[in-house]
Amino acid sequence: MPSPASVQIVGDVNGGVESRFTDSGILVTRFRLVSTPLRWDQAQGWVPGPPLHYVCTAWRDLARNAAESLVDGTTVLAFGRITEVREDTQWLSVDELGVSLRARIAYTEESLPGPNAAAPVKGAPPGPTQHPVPERAVVEAGPYNAAGWRPADIRPRPASFRPAPNYL
Repeated sequence: MPSPASVQIVGDVNGGVESRFTDSGILVTRFRLVSTPLRWDQAQGWVPGPPLHYVCTAWRDLARNAAESLVDGTTVLAFGRITEVREDTQWLSVDELGVSLRARIAYTEESLPGPNAAAPVKGAPPGPTQHPVPERAVVEAGPYNAAGWRPADIRPRPASFRPAPNYL
C-alpha cells in the first residue's frame, strides 16, 4: 500500500492543546485547527470559503514543542498526512509545524539575546522605558517573554542596519 501524500495546511488553533503519554511512554499532543481557504467569486473577488476542521496529532519532540508553543488562536502551518476523515473533520498526523509570521514576531532560542542583554540598568527607576517604541515593534506575549524582555524593550533595527549577504 502506498504511503499517504503529504499536505500543507494553514489554520488557527481552535481550543486547548492536550498532551498525553502512551502506555510505552511516548508523548502525543493533540490540537484542533480550523482553516478557512479563500475561493474566487466573479462578483466579489476572493471570499472566504467554508471552514475546514482538522484534528492534528504530533508525536515525541514535536509533541513537546507544540504543547509548549501553541495556544488558542495561534496561526500555524502544519505539514503532515491525512490519516482519517470522519463526517466534516479530517485527522492529520503532523510531521512539521511552524508558527505563521504574518501577524506576529517569533523568536527562537538561538535568536534571543543573552540574559545579560536584558538585565535592568542599576539605579534606573522602575517604570516604562524612556524611549518611545513604535506600535509595530511591540510583541503581544504577556509582560515578559522567555528571555525576560518586556515588549517595550524591543525596538526596530536602525535604518542604517544592513544584514550580511547570504551566499548559500
